[in-house]
Amino acid sequence: MQEKCNDQPYKLKQLLVEIEKIRIKRQQEYSNPQTHPLLKRFTQQELNDVACTTYKNLLVGRSLRMPNWQTLINIADYLECTNVERDDLLITAGYLSVQNYPGDQTHNLAVDQARKILNTIPFPGIVVNFNLGVKAMNRPFHDLFDIPLDINNKLNMVDLHFNQELPIRSRSTFDTTSKLQWELHP
Repeated sequence: MQEKCNDQPYKLKQLLVEIEKIRIKRQQEYSNPQTHPLLKRFTQQELNDVACTTYKNLLVGRSLRMPNWQTLINIADYLECTNVERDDLLITAGYLSVQNYPGDQTHNLAVDQARKILNTIPFPGIVVNFNLGVKAMNRPFHDLFDIPLDINNKLNMVDLHFNQELPIRSRSTFDTTSKLQWELHP
């Protein structure tokens, strides 16, 4: 517990360094003669006024409280952060990053590409999407776990592992029988 209390000021200092790096980068991007379309100047005062009313207090050490998740999102929006920059700020502060899911078209293209790759490999393989939905299994996977071929796209990972009608759970344990079966598998 003592370690966490000492770690907070260090994490806050790291966060402020990251924010300042991005702020200065944006300020330089929109230096004369190019100005920001919304006339943002990306100054510490402007950041304090627009996104985080305690920013100046954080900088001078009057406040040692880590900004909450929403405040960091506001700061990232003000600084026009990329997804990577925003997630870096959140992770530096000890928060979870924002999950960015692909659009339907991008998702479908990625799944199709993964299916093509899956069918070229000789080892058991499975394609799972970001929602843990099973999108494809190759023939060696079906053979290894004795899964019917018509079950594709009807399961998620929870169903796959806990459905009592499927032998995957018993076959994926490392007991003596399973180990011998694995060693004998072609």
